[in-house]
Amino acid sequence: MNDSDPKQQKGLAKLPTIIICLLIIGIAIAATNALKHSGSRHKNRKTLEKTTYVDIMTAKLSEQIVTINASGTVVPARELLVKSRVSGEIVKMHPNLIEGGIIARGTEIICIDPDDYKLAMIEAQKQVAQAKYALQVELGHQDIARQEWSMMRQNKKYQSSVDRALIFRKPHLAKAKADLAAAEAALTKTKLMLERTKIVAPFNAFVRSKHIEIGSQISIQDILVELVGIDTYWIRVSVPLDRLIYLTIPDQLSNTGTLAKIIYRNQFLVEGQIIKCLGELENQAHMAQLIVAVNNPISLSPPLIIGEYVSLRLIGKKLNNACRIPRTALRNNDYVWLVSPEKKLHIQPVVVGFRDTKDVLITKGIAHNDQIIISEIPAPVQGIPLQLSDQGD
Repeated sequence: MNDSDPKQQKGLAKLPTIIICLLIIGIAIAATNALKHSGSRHKNRKTLEKTTYVDIMTAKLSEQIVTINASGTVVPARELLVKSRVSGEIVKMHPNLIEGGIIARGTEIICIDPDDYKLAMIEAQKQVAQAKYALQVELGHQDIARQEWSMMRQNKKYQSSVDRALIFRKPHLAKAKADLAAAEAALTKTKLMLERTKIVAPFNAFVRSKHIEIGSQISIQDILVELVGIDTYWIRVSVPLDRLIYLTIPDQLSNTGTLAKIIYRNQFLVEGQIIKCLGELENQAHMAQLIVAVNNPISLSPPLIIGEYVSLRLIGKKLNNACRIPRTALRNNDYVWLVSPEKKLHIQPVVVGFRDTKDVLITKGIAHNDQIIISEIPAPVQGIPLQLSDQGD
């Protein structure tokens, strides 16, 4: 036999022992894994059976009014650049014709030297008198012409060779009448020019700017003052396009626009009304532009000021059988969490009628007196047990 045979026999003798050790190690590993899985299942079962405490509110279905928050800027409803229609020297101005001064409708604010226009009117009156005199003289000539014609009409040969229109002086009469009409028109024009030397305020206004003083020489179409109407101010409001469906904008069929509650200087309140929607979007934000009218703005205490930035609450349309909930209670945009009669979590799909930054109006998917969860649940799973920590409103 070979010298290596005893060593080989000795190695073969150790083989069963090695196999047995490997089997023992494998069994131990399997047992350890089994214990781990058993503990995990037990832990999951405990988690599922654990009760979650939640805060709730009780759903109340009722008529809800959509309120849209917005902001805007006070702008003039009426503004006017007052220009002169005659030239001359300013000889008189109203004492309130200063920047910020209040002018009542119909008040004479500027007087241009009327002397030249009075003289022109006297000259025009003279021309009218002369034209009337000439017409009367011509009417006398007409009578004489008719008498002469009656004496000559027996001479047929003479009749045929003479133009009857010239005999009756019809062209002369037409000219006299035209001269009178032109003279009267010139007189009317001079009267208008004289009237235009006095400029009156066409509406109640305050003076935004003034470009003249007493003694100023002005020409036709010179800008004298700038007036801003004070009976009504407008507020230019920007709102998202999808908000327009909740608002009433007057048209041929509706004369009453949506009510607007305006908060200015963070504490004062006044009411206005939407009167129209402008025909173009705001350039930068691409939002719709609405006009809200505020009447008697300077009689407010304190008064509104042109250019002022204000906040608005637009009182929109009504939604029937709707429920108002906090926006945080809306889950994944279209779901709410309800407490079922069995005190378990029910994830309910809903239809949202209106969304605001704070509140949401639900129009479908919620019944009256449903218990809506308003607190957070770390792991919301349909059917987990719940415990109420607040019985709701």
